[in-house]
Amino acid sequence: MKTIRFKLLMTAILLLTVNQFSFASDHIDGPATMSHGVADISDLYAFPTPNRRGNLSLVLNVYPMVPANGHFSEKVNYIFLLRTVDISGSFKQAVTYVESKIICSFKTPHHKSYSVTCRTDKGLSAKAKIGKKQHKGDFRLFAGMVSDPFYLNVDWVKNSMVKGKLTTPSPKNIMDKLNVLSIVIDIEIDKVFEDYRDELLAVAAKSVTRDGPNSNWRQLDWVGRPEITNFSLSPNGKNELRDKYNSETPFTRPFKYENLYFKRLYKNITLHYDRQDNRVDWDEDTAKQLVSILMDDYLLLAPNLACNDDSYFDIEMSILKNSNYTTCGGRKLTDDIVDKVLSLYITSNTNDLVDGVDYPYREISGTFPYLSTPDTSLSARIKAWFARKFK
Repeated sequence: MKTIRFKLLMTAILLLTVNQFSFASDHIDGPATMSHGVADISDLYAFPTPNRRGNLSLVLNVYPMVPANGHFSEKVNYIFLLRTVDISGSFKQAVTYVESKIICSFKTPHHKSYSVTCRTDKGLSAKAKIGKKQHKGDFRLFAGMVSDPFYLNVDWVKNSMVKGKLTTPSPKNIMDKLNVLSIVIDIEIDKVFEDYRDELLAVAAKSVTRDGPNSNWRQLDWVGRPEITNFSLSPNGKNELRDKYNSETPFTRPFKYENLYFKRLYKNITLHYDRQDNRVDWDEDTAKQLVSILMDDYLLLAPNLACNDDSYFDIEMSILKNSNYTTCGGRKLTDDIVDKVLSLYITSNTNDLVDGVDYPYREISGTFPYLSTPDTSLSARIKAWFARKFK
């Protein structure tokens, strides 16, 4: 009887909350990714590998709100895209150069060995069984189901995104108990790029699929910086642009619908977000420069500089202010992205606002593969089921 009552209570609670998940990072960021859950990229992270100078850590999370029986598919590949970057000139801007790729493919549970193999375009490779920390090959590799490290107070975000107003912070994390599929790589940078000379790095990722072994691969989703689709390109009653954006090829500006994205970003930042603190923080020229930076949609990382809580968007802010960056940039697993992104748009500073949720549902580790084991409880399974059922 208690079990039945618990299920009914969970059902009632979840029915009130499941329609909120579209506000979470790149989770469910458009109609197309709703139909291809395993190809839906939720988050990309890039940071210097702890205690391994010269190494880069990459984390790609996919299939948000994955059910207990969810798994990677051999019909979907995930591709990490890395480029060297130069920032120079009296008017600073980032210019990307040499590109390197890491392509990850899978054997599904229907095979004897449920495994992942990742290969670089320089001939390096690594292989691991799904969910196992052990790996073989030229770099460290993990793939499996983990606790989703993204976190936010969805009511605070919804009020800002939809209603255009700031409300009281609260420590209620809507992402608790939810899991995600993850790919984690630690790799030596000078094995990715020949003649690497401590340049900045630009990092993006995409998912591609095909309908048969002889058909062409087609892109379903891609990601650079967090919150470009759901927060920054949010429709707010206007035409849906997220599927168009997800079909663009990273590092290929101008995009096919460049003008549409630019206008939407500019209007959302200057007319919807900026005035929520009852001040005008973005003048026209600076706002347009910010939008131009955002349109170069990739994480900017200085692998050999120190990281701290203020590292996210540090390099981009140095471009905006024509100053020197002092930290690693990139994106760490503990970065409070909701606070930083909405604070940037509303106040022009990444540290002024908080939503009240300050850390992931489960703790992040300082050792590979960094992420926590998934929540396999009954309540977690019910929550994931309702979240995907009524997304």
